[in-house]
Amino acid sequence: MALTVERVRKYMRDIPSENYKHGDKFFSDSEITNAIEEASSRAADMPPLGSGNTIPDYILLYGAIGILFEQKYINSVINYNPGIYENGLHVPSGEDAQLFQQLATYFLNRFEEQVRERKVAENITTAMTSRNAGSSWYRDTGRNKSGRGSGGRYECP
Repeated sequence: MALTVERVRKYMRDIPSENYKHGDKFFSDSEITNAIEEASSRAADMPPLGSGNTIPDYILLYGAIGILFEQKYINSVINYNPGIYENGLHVPSGEDAQLFQQLATYFLNRFEEQVRERKVAENITTAMTSRNAGSSWYRDTGRNKSGRGSGGRYECP
């Protein structure tokens, strides 16, 4: 199952009825689509590199959300305005930037950690499976199905 715009919206509760502050969706469909593609690309390029690493949707979800908030943070910094004074009252603007930065950091760190853990585990499993598949050393060191072997003596072939 591929990660979809609807799944990202559902996780973030990014629907008009839940966004009373904005009254509409906070992220556009194209922003979410781009974030999903960027998360997939980042996961593929992240070390350790290996062929056939598959990253589940729930991990890509963290990356897409982190990228969305990273983009909102960048946009809010570019458009930062210290606020206005009207009738003696200070009305701040751009206060969401810090929250966007914290959310981006949280989700991107979670994404990167889980991608690395997943890739390392898959690479180790692949290496051990291919090495031990036909190895007489593995069969002759007490690790056979009968439970009997060389009596615990490990000898290199």
